[in-house]
Amino acid sequence: MNTRAKLLIVLLAVLVGIAVFVFLNRPSPPLPRTRSQPQVTRQSETREFVGIGLALKIDPVTKRFVVDGVVRDTPAADAQLKRGSIVSKVDDVPLEGKSLSEGVQLIRGPVDSTVKLEVISPDGQTNVVELTRRSFKV
Repeated sequence: MNTRAKLLIVLLAVLVGIAVFVFLNRPSPPLPRTRSQPQVTRQSETREFVGIGLALKIDPVTKRFVVDGVVRDTPAADAQLKRGSIVSKVDDVPLEGKSLSEGVQLIRGPVDSTVKLEVISPDGQTNVVELTRRSFKV
């Protein structure tokens, strides 16, 4: 084999090597969507609730019902209930010793019905508020 033929074989090998390198390092195409890969939308979904718009938790140390959040434009917000307040009674029923689900069940009720809460604010003042349950969206 002459020198020219050897040079062509080496050149061909280099070109094939470059082609393989380019092929292996190209960006991969996006995977097609399947049923197991639902499209995620960024739109917020609103849900309708009936109640007073109060989120409660039980303090792990004191075992008292603590306001964990107040939904804007709800009866709880209108009554100016604050996060960190303690709910001690619902309709004159003490919450002491009750589970979270039992306390929430006492607060729940139909639209336009009322519920009376005894609330101790974070600054220690005790107030009784009467709230009318209504529909609201979150």
